[in-house]
Amino acid sequence: SRATGRAMTAKIEQLKAIVPFARFTPPPESAPPFVGMTRFIDKIERVGVLVNRLDRKSPAGGAFTLIGPPGTGKSSSVAMLSWITGFPVIGFSFGDLMQSLVGKSEERLRTLFKVVRAMDRVIVFADEMDKQSPDMRGTASDGGLAARLQAAYLGEMQESFNAGRDTLWVATANRVGTILPEFFDRTQVWTVGYPPQAVIEQVFEAHLSRLTGYRQEDFDFPALAGVM
Repeated sequence: SRATGRAMTAKIEQLKAIVPFARFTPPPESAPPFVGMTRFIDKIERVGVLVNRLDRKSPAGGAFTLIGPPGTGKSSSVAMLSWITGFPVIGFSFGDLMQSLVGKSEERLRTLFKVVRAMDRVIVFADEMDKQSPDMRGTASDGGLAARLQAAYLGEMQESFNAGRDTLWVATANRVGTILPEFFDRTQVWTVGYPPQAVIEQVFEAHLSRLTGYRQEDFDFPALAGVM
């Protein structure tokens, strides 16, 4: 309704001052233009059905990670999810969180989470999780800041599920190796477009690198990707 829309807009305006580095976007008034990713659209349409059921007894919270190069529809997918569910989007780039002062980046993320809890029925859009992030398989050149921020994101996401909040979490990344392996366990991971062999190799490596005594030379990643 118009009254609901005005109330949402007013709430968004109040929260903008608290987290100026975040972007607040109301749900689109009409379906955004979208091509491809039909399986993902089918999935989020089912989420939309759950959100709008008056008799549901379980929360509609969920988590997705979209991996793929720029310009392949990751942000458009979030807009489509917003239109289907009617949830506004609070979006931010991990690059915008990175601050030179010790503890400042974590403080900004904690403030953002407070805003997310206040909104509840919202889509959290963590864009470019690999922005300024080192390869997680190598030595962190940022003192481990990116890994800490990603771990905090996952922790808040899990707390949201435990509390039964209707919050949807969507993270995007351009490269597999720059996100923590836990994203593959705790979120539904979707590769935008058909993944090239190099990406499939990275997925195998991200999983296998968690094994005790892992040695890269013990695995033939091209052969594993070829089987897929």
